[in-house]
Amino acid sequence: SRHRCELCACEITLKIILLFLRESASSYDLSKYDVRIEICTDSNYVMKMVKDKDLMQRLGDCSSLEENFDYHGPGPKSHANLDILFPLSQYYVDLITGRPRPITVAAIADGSGSKGNNENSDDVCIGGSVSVSFKHISDVCSGKVAEQTTYQMFKYARQAAMWSYDRDARKKLR
Repeated sequence: SRHRCELCACEITLKIILLFLRESASSYDLSKYDVRIEICTDSNYVMKMVKDKDLMQRLGDCSSLEENFDYHGPGPKSHANLDILFPLSQYYVDLITGRPRPITVAAIADGSGSKGNNENSDDVCIGGSVSVSFKHISDVCSGKVAEQTTYQMFKYARQAAMWSYDRDARKKLR
């Protein structure tokens, strides 16, 4: 559904940013830098789901979806798409704490995105202070500029999705 795709786009965006920062942290000391991440979307559904930072924090702190998580978010639990909101929340927590859980190579290869627990962290620092915010396109710009920006976002998102798909297809051929 469209809602699942919109939520998944945010999840993948956070995952890419997290992987980029982890890779950068292996070569540079990022503890001296403040990182500000702004995710822009045209989805009212996504904004409704991510505006509750407490929900994101509680869900992101869970070790698995099977854990007894008491959902108190917008709308019924069946419409929350917890299978996507859960990893999105984990990436969110990893980013705002500045010390992400390790992402295993096997998890990246099979696309599950599963992470180890914090006890096994290789203590990578991805920034002195990391903030993540979600903004609706209407809060960023309006009118003709909003239309052009939305078109550009769609174009870049499509290019990123194609790049990711092609990269995964090449990996499977190896």
